[in-house]
Amino acid sequence: RPDMTADARLVLARVDGAVTLPQRALVPSEDGFHVLLLRGQGEDASVVEQPVVLGLSDGLQTEIVQGLSAGDRVLLPEVGTRS
Repeated sequence: RPDMTADARLVLARVDGAVTLPQRALVPSEDGFHVLLLRGQGEDASVVEQPVVLGLSDGLQTEIVQGLSAGDRVLLPEVGTRS
């Protein structure tokens, strides 16, 4: 019918058990991408730049095929921050 719209999402590929991150967690670097990884606990905690290799992406979530493991703590930028 005229003036009727619909939103659809097509799944073209799926990887079960994949480690994924929000796209905004990815930081471009000279050699590809890295993420900010929180290592340690409490006063011993530190932030390191961890290089990652990307896999499939839907524009919102991106598969990480190398560089992270399930359970790693990745820092995300604050929403609405300006650089």
